[in-house]
Amino acid sequence: MIKEVEEAIMAADNALTHLTAARDKLDSASGWGIFDMLGGGMFTTYVKRSKMKDAQAEMERAQNALMIFNRELEDVQNIEGIDFDVSAFSGMADYVFDHFLVDMFVQGEISDAQDKVEEAIRQVTMLLESLEEKEEALVRESGTGR
Repeated sequence: MIKEVEEAIMAADNALTHLTAARDKLDSASGWGIFDMLGGGMFTTYVKRSKMKDAQAEMERAQNALMIFNRELEDVQNIEGIDFDVSAFSGMADYVFDHFLVDMFVQGEISDAQDKVEEAIRQVTMLLESLEEKEEALVRESGTGR
């Protein structure tokens, strides 16, 4: 049982790594998005979209890591896994209709993605703490060190 808990902890750490990277990339995209709403122009839109693309890729990696984490959780205990839906950001309208309302809409998408990532980080962190407590208890029960 200790091995399963350790595997779940490693999977949680991996998921947190990708979620944190996604959060950082979304924060960068959000900053560029604000600049774009203030009239940044096509170059700003391009940079923002590039940051959003990077964030999307990292969120997809996070989603894969969370799927592995959910499988590991099933081995450890009957805990419901984390549901993390990665939706693609809207695309060409941001370039074709580069004006404030479209920029606001895109900024809303970024904000929604940030909220999803923050919630996933919160859930994984709580589960990780629970797993670490379980691991400590199992080690104490078995009387063995790590």
